[in-house]
Amino acid sequence: MFFGLGAKNDLHARRVLFYCLTHMDPQEAVEVILEGTRKDPYHVPTQFELASWLVGRIKAGEAAALRTFQQVMQHWEPNLVANTRNQKALWILNKFHRALGDEKTADRHFDRLVTLNEMGIDR
Repeated sequence: MFFGLGAKNDLHARRVLFYCLTHMDPQEAVEVILEGTRKDPYHVPTQFELASWLVGRIKAGEAAALRTFQQVMQHWEPNLVANTRNQKALWILNKFHRALGDEKTADRHFDRLVTLNEMGIDR
């Protein structure tokens, strides 16, 4: 019902449902967010929600979380790379490449994030 009220309401409802499902049915939680990002592949805040959750799971040693991150980044990465003025996009890219062990690429995205902060760009 809430998903049909427009893109902004759809994404908000999906984020709420995502957090409700993360403990009960993590795979369904991921699918709820992925459906939203398929509809709006440029909405970085929604991608950030899932990426943040996945990073936490990866740090906890959950191999499935890294596989999920790799799968979603196949779709997200081109848009995130093109959005290098967005700190959340840079954060996602940094964490993804660090999780893969690609420290050079992760550091490049982190350095860009620091540069934006120094310039006073906080979005």
